[in-house]
Amino acid sequence: MSSMPRCHQQRFAKGETILEQGARGDRTFVIKAGNVLVCKEGDVPGEMVPIESLGPGELFGEMYLVMNDLTRTATVVAVNEVTVDVFFEEEVLRDLDNMSFLQRMMFKGLNSRLRKTTENLTRQKVATEYTSGSVLAKPSKQAPKKPAAKPDYYS
Repeated sequence: MSSMPRCHQQRFAKGETILEQGARGDRTFVIKAGNVLVCKEGDVPGEMVPIESLGPGELFGEMYLVMNDLTRTATVVAVNEVTVDVFFEEEVLRDLDNMSFLQRMMFKGLNSRLRKTTENLTRQKVATEYTSGSVLAKPSKQAPKKPAAKPDYYS
């Protein structure tokens, strides 16, 4: 039985971009406090379409693990002050390696289907959001905050 991967805690200010769509993924997050908004880039440059709001206990940033391109599928922005547990890629992969072959295949299959479904629903939502006028301006281009270095236990 695997133990929980080690994590690093991090805080983000209201309005801060935590993840940016298209960037390479290398960590997964669990919200401890606060709320985030998951957005997808719209068809018009500079506009973001809100997809989902997440709160304490919810996970984000994991989709890069199941696709070969390892890129972020959405932008995630702090709605208010947010505290997250950050799980680095190698620790999560080590934990996934402890799963049985069948469990890994189920995990990857479900996540792949989820990603495809999300993409299809996003296209539908984008059309709806544009016609209703509820598209957001794109968050500032400030780089997502990253921990300065991985903790010593990764050495």
